[in-house]
Amino acid sequence: MARADALSPAGLHGRALTRKLPLRWLEPVFALPLFALAIVARTINLDAYSGLFDEGIRVEQLFLMSRGYRPFRDIYAAQGPLLLDLLHPWFVFFGQDLAAARLAVGVYSLAGLAAAYWVARLVGGRVAGPVALLLLVVSPLYLEGSRIALAEVPAMAPAIAAVGTAILYARAGSRWMLILTGVLLATSLLIKPITLAAGVPIGLALLSRGRAGLKDCVLLGALVATLMLAVVLSVGLGGVLEQIVSYRMESVKRSDWSIWKNRVALARALTYEPSALLALAALAGVLLAMRRRLAEGMLVAWAVASGVLLLMYSPLHGKHAVVLMPPLAIVVGVGAAASLDYVRAARRPALRAALTVFLVVLGGWYASGAPAVVAQSGQLLKVTADTDVDPALEQYADAVATIRLLAAPDDFIVTDHPYLAFLAGRLVPPELVDTSKSRIDSRSLRSNDAITIAATYEPTLVVLWTDRLRRLREFTLWVEENYRLVKVYNRRQDQDRGIYVRASADLDDVRATLADATMAPRDDRFLGGLRLVGASVDRADMRRGEAASVTLQWEAGRPLQGDFQAIIAFKGPDGQAWDQQQERLSGGSVPTSQWATGHWVFQNTFVQPDGKAPPGAYDVVVSVYDSRSKQLETLADSTTELTIARVTVR
Repeated sequence: MARADALSPAGLHGRALTRKLPLRWLEPVFALPLFALAIVARTINLDAYSGLFDEGIRVEQLFLMSRGYRPFRDIYAAQGPLLLDLLHPWFVFFGQDLAAARLAVGVYSLAGLAAAYWVARLVGGRVAGPVALLLLVVSPLYLEGSRIALAEVPAMAPAIAAVGTAILYARAGSRWMLILTGVLLATSLLIKPITLAAGVPIGLALLSRGRAGLKDCVLLGALVATLMLAVVLSVGLGGVLEQIVSYRMESVKRSDWSIWKNRVALARALTYEPSALLALAALAGVLLAMRRRLAEGMLVAWAVASGVLLLMYSPLHGKHAVVLMPPLAIVVGVGAAASLDYVRAARRPALRAALTVFLVVLGGWYASGAPAVVAQSGQLLKVTADTDVDPALEQYADAVATIRLLAAPDDFIVTDHPYLAFLAGRLVPPELVDTSKSRIDSRSLRSNDAITIAATYEPTLVVLWTDRLRRLREFTLWVEENYRLVKVYNRRQDQDRGIYVRASADLDDVRATLADATMAPRDDRFLGGLRLVGASVDRADMRRGEAASVTLQWEAGRPLQGDFQAIIAFKGPDGQAWDQQQERLSGGSVPTSQWATGHWVFQNTFVQPDGKAPPGAYDVVVSVYDSRSKQLETLADSTTELTIARVTVR
């Protein structure tokens, strides 16, 4: 490979051409608005709830840190040792809420954008930097990763910068650049090791220096190892070995990993990007490889290594695909600059015209994906007009409000959805903040562990919102023995969620707390012994496609024998049901057939009429079905339906 002359931004010819064009002025005119757009996109609606389980873990960990608990020593933390400490100052300074946690990631993502711009410009000149910046600013994957409190985007910022300093080292052999490269690489790996692919271009930079590079390789390795060991020892070696190393190894061992499955998952994640991106990156990679210039080869190797790492990663999730975006954007940016060099160097007008048309077609192909990108970005920013409201959001809000009512600010709660605890401002046992499936599958969290930890903190509530903690059979039995289900949340085609209070709690007080002023008292008695003693619907009118939250209070008038289920329907004046669902009342706890006299529970569900429902007045109708006798329960007047509310659809 060529040496310093080949590492120049675009070669002598490219520099001569650059002087003929007003790129010196066009570059800031193009780049500055892009940075401004990126800043705006990272500050709009930062408090919008995402429902991402991993983000819930992260924000609750930050909340626990604000109460004096430390990662690894107290808080179970399966990410890099530096991540939480890099996010926490921003979290504290900007209000300790969801927006504050995400703002920290947004700031680090802007650093990543600046680093990508710098690296592309370093190798490809004034054209490459803005093009790479454009691709990364409009990337839905990078935008999403920049707006949620996860590790991937913060880890990429120092990794991108490390590749840039490695290029400078390759040009001049500066030990200071080598040291800076080591510091940046170690920082990135300590945030999340998924950026390890950056080590490939750094390795090529070392090899390009011959014997001196081999000596420097030892220096770099010692520096990175020393820095990482120092950080690990400062946070606790035992915790890191248990919560990261052992956990990851066991998780990989128990996963059903395959390259094919990872390829499918990666391809699915990349569907959010313009369809032309991968083709452009491939064409640019081939072009840069043919030029046989070291810096360009380093970038291509980085992009290829990032893709290979993702294919080998286990378990791979869609969020991980974001680490591929910066190297792809930089390769395309440098490739675009190289293509312009070839166009300008073409001596024959016909060849120059053909190359120009080819580049315009490629640019048009990428631009054709703009509407999809805009729509996707609008969804991420929550600024697009959308009449479809996810009822789950209202159930989350109701659960958060219920948690706040039943647990004091200093109380602990146990939950398999830490997002709810964070939004409610309540603590979880630090060792149980991460109840992910992979942790349970790897047996890093077992039933006995969960029981011991939970019992130590004497939680006021247990909130079982997903199927994670329910997979620990002994723990579930412990909950049923020591806690009482008081509120059930039904979700269609999904497992019921439930909020439990201590069995020793004053249940009359809990019941009075849950039966707020919005719930209309009733006394509807079904002949099978079940009573509807309260009901509420949260809105009297709504738009098409919206949902209305329905809360029902049930009680056993006598010991029950049937396996009762509630049927909630949304019926028009002609009796046609525009929505209907049938849900169990047990919520995964004691079945109704075992309810004693006076046993009660609150049920939260929703009605969401078909988007084609004509405007007008509709009734919310409740009936009860006994799955044992296979028939509807009747009331004293021999009817089977109760109208609990009337709702107007606009």
